[in-house]
Amino acid sequence: MTLEIQQQFLTPVHLSIATTYSNIGVMYSSTGEYSKALSNQEKALEIMQKLLPSNHLSLATVYNNIGLVHNSLGEYSNALLCHEKAFEIVQKSSLPDCASLAAICNNMGLTYCEMGKYSSALSYYEQSIEIQKQSASPSESLLSTTYRNVGSLYASMGQHSKALSYFMMSIKIQEETLSPNHPSLAGTYNDIASLYKSMAKHSEALSYYERALNIMLKSFSSNHPSLANIYNNVGSVFDSMEEYEKALSYYLKAFAIMKESLLLNHPSVAVLCNVIQIQQKFLTPDHPSFAITLNYIGSVHHSIGNYPQALSCYEKAFEIEKNALPPNHSTMVTTYNNIGLLYDTMGEHSISLSYYEKTLEMIQTYLAPNHPSIASTYHNI
Repeated sequence: MTLEIQQQFLTPVHLSIATTYSNIGVMYSSTGEYSKALSNQEKALEIMQKLLPSNHLSLATVYNNIGLVHNSLGEYSNALLCHEKAFEIVQKSSLPDCASLAAICNNMGLTYCEMGKYSSALSYYEQSIEIQKQSASPSESLLSTTYRNVGSLYASMGQHSKALSYFMMSIKIQEETLSPNHPSLAGTYNDIASLYKSMAKHSEALSYYERALNIMLKSFSSNHPSLANIYNNVGSVFDSMEEYEKALSYYLKAFAIMKESLLLNHPSVAVLCNVIQIQQKFLTPDHPSFAITLNYIGSVHHSIGNYPQALSCYEKAFEIEKNALPPNHSTMVTTYNNIGLLYDTMGEHSISLSYYEKTLEMIQTYLAPNHPSIASTYHNI
């Protein structure tokens, strides 16, 4: 029964209408229309609060959904408040749901990870894993997702061996429980490949990118943006191996998909279709995604010699990051380093040095002393 029909035959404060609002909210979240998603979830919550006891699990579900929307909008404090409320409701429920508790802990871990608070993120991921292991019937899907999230967190911290260990635990579950061509397998294979790439293990990276690519070619249309992403990743590996003809062929495949699909709301075509205008439709002006895009566009300007435009993009990115992210966040490190590289190219070595030194100061707060990024920054200095 659609919402319009329900509104004709049911009272405005009816549980079925609340459920429909929540389902519509989930749908809008999946299409990136977060303001509409939030509006519908809040309507669902308002009705449920009038009809259900304060410890009802449906309330926890909606609070969790609202938290996910806030997380997507970069509103991390609001996201945490909603997830904490959901967790509290499940704990107080007469029939506590281990799967719900584990999922909420996983989501809180994601939010802390987005904030760059890796120790807090890891704590919640570990709590999620522990809850699932103690459950009589753990969700294999959620467990593999949490393992993958922990792997991504360790990868962000430069702890490659730990990252690989968790990615492998995730992929083991997926290979045992999913069909051979399931898209989730492709996603984890891509993560493993990217990790190997960052470790300069090119043959291993190519092997896992090829596994991901084989699944995507069977599961997605020929112009799907995820294919463009994989082609671009494979191209970058060949680029690092100085096999430039192969790299170029994969880059061209990626570009052809971007150009053909013209998916104006997909970040893969950022430079081709003015992603800033696209993001403005869905995100707040200070969302960290803008900074990432500005960094990318700045790098393009830098590479083709448009130095004033590059500097403008980097400075705009930094202003967003300064207001939206915690100090020493890895995205801010990227921006500082990019500005340093730009001034270096322009021959402004004293200015460049100050940015390199700031980059070093920031990464030393969360990377091991022997991490390649620290060595690279010392080399720049």
